[in-house]
Amino acid sequence: MLGLTFVAGEPIPHLFFVISKASPEGRVLVVNITDIKNRIGCESCILKKGDHPFIIKPSKALYSHAIAPFLSDVKAKIEEGIFDKRQNANYDIILSLQAGAKISPELDEKFQYYFNYF
Repeated sequence: MLGLTFVAGEPIPHLFFVISKASPEGRVLVVNITDIKNRIGCESCILKKGDHPFIIKPSKALYSHAIAPFLSDVKAKIEEGIFDKRQNANYDIILSLQAGAKISPELDEKFQYYFNYF
């Protein structure tokens, strides 16, 4: 589900974006968002306060922490209440996150496969 967002993580919950359609294997590329002041992470995609209702300060995509879970697992964790589903992202934000993924020096090469499903 391209554009799906959810909040997960301990001790500080972060916002995650599904930035690809599902691959034939059923996996999606997911990136989380962190404070722009965070020392880790590149600045390939900067998001502003309000780009998504959960984003309340300047933030950036943390491509070094990208994951490719099965979409069915993400949906199950939302159903179980493990992940907190949030408002879907608008398409312009997804395009920005995808563009950032393509230029990020921190995205693991194995995730470039998912560019085929942008």
